[in-house]
Amino acid sequence: MIPKIQANVVNSYDETTISSDEFENNFTAKGNATFQSSNEAILTNDIASQVGYIVFNDKINMNYDFKFAGQIYLGKRDGADGVSFILHPNDQNIISKDGDQIGISGIPNAVGFKLDIYFNGDVDPVIFKNKSFGAFLTTDATGETSSSINAQQIDDPDETFKEITIKYNAQSQQLTINYENKTFIEKISM
Repeated sequence: MIPKIQANVVNSYDETTISSDEFENNFTAKGNATFQSSNEAILTNDIASQVGYIVFNDKINMNYDFKFAGQIYLGKRDGADGVSFILHPNDQNIISKDGDQIGISGIPNAVGFKLDIYFNGDVDPVIFKNKSFGAFLTTDATGETSSSINAQQIDDPDETFKEITIKYNAQSQQLTINYENKTFIEKISM
């Protein structure tokens, strides 16, 4: 699997819009992640035990709405593990544990959403054995990860980019993810 991301970000706090051609200037690639172009990042290569992530260079003020719209490429079904979008109040240089919790495990007080294409029996819901799914995750003050919340099956990856929209409504504190004509909604607090 070679997860890739292309994105636009809109933050209503200061009405900032980061267009796709400014992606590389506003995010930092860490771990095994690299920028393929100014608007595309490869998180990992198709090699076992890699960890790659893209970090927004600014903090998001959760008192205001924001929207992230882009495309995700999950590769093909024989890869692992997937990709996630994570919000947390910690230092931007904090590093998560690698593996089955897709970048959130070990980050204290985090909220995340994952697109998971590989079943990990110790942490993933049994109903998704041999199936791809999307779900919210949270961590406690020690960085211990919750089980998957509001999980839904998604199509297995087919080596194409797929649209994703992530919206946060500050008044309702709802994080809404739209992916593959499915809607995932979770009330979060940071």
